[in-house]
Amino acid sequence: IASEARAFIVPLLAPAPDVPLRIVAVKRGGGFSGGGTILVDEGVLRRGNIDSLTAMNIADAVAKIWIGNAVAVSGDGFGVIREGLTKYIATQFLENKYGKEIADVERLRQRTAYAAVARRDSPLNTVSPLDDYYYGAVGNKGAMIWRIIARRARQDEMFTDIRDQMRDGNFTLAEFRDSN
Repeated sequence: IASEARAFIVPLLAPAPDVPLRIVAVKRGGGFSGGGTILVDEGVLRRGNIDSLTAMNIADAVAKIWIGNAVAVSGDGFGVIREGLTKYIATQFLENKYGKEIADVERLRQRTAYAAVARRDSPLNTVSPLDDYYYGAVGNKGAMIWRIIARRARQDEMFTDIRDQMRDGNFTLAEFRDSN
């Protein structure tokens, strides 16, 4: 799945960074990743098929090899890019690999997770990881926002703008807004 996700993401974000992918089975801490190392629950390896949540976590971690690792993400609203855009890309990968129905289940999961914090969230350009609702709001609402942008600006044009902004090794929400 990690190799397939990488192959899916290359046309979207440009050549792949030279980072090896390592999937590590753990008893605790599954779902976390960093620098090409992806932690998955050891029970995943006992199943005949990988569940959509694990596939989503792997694809999201692969997207973060570009966004946040190879290309620095900074400035106001950095989480919309680091968490939201990677989750959007991972959802697109799920749709491509498993079909629209599976991606719709993931989108429903994102909406439900965001609904739990929607009444107390802040504008996405001011919320920080110190806020207890950061990941629920930024990742899930951010993915929904990127989906709207992709529909309005056409996904190919959106990723062309993203690749252009990433060329200098830094990507900010302000740069992306100014490019449109």
